[in-house]
Amino acid sequence: MRRSAGLVPIGVLADETGWSRRHFAARFREQIGLSPKLVARQLRFTSAASMLIETSHPLADIAHLLNYADQAHFTREFREFSGESPAQFRITQTAAEYSAQN
Repeated sequence: MRRSAGLVPIGVLADETGWSRRHFAARFREQIGLSPKLVARQLRFTSAASMLIETSHPLADIAHLLNYADQAHFTREFREFSGESPAQFRITQTAAEYSAQN
């Protein structure tokens, strides 16, 4: 999951273990404490946050690269994890980096 930034389908992971999706999800939750889908979403959010800070890619490009259904889906999920939109996050982080350097 981590290597793919949360983009590998849960069904593929379950198939690799030889378990059903249900059994995989139950064992994953038992070991990690979170569902595999939530962990995948968190990993994708982390990748998106890094891309917003480290690149100047347009938001739509980031949404596409990380397999969000569309930019609205990207914004909704990003806001759920960070409390702000991707655009606001980019501005906040850029200002924080500028302040830290000066």
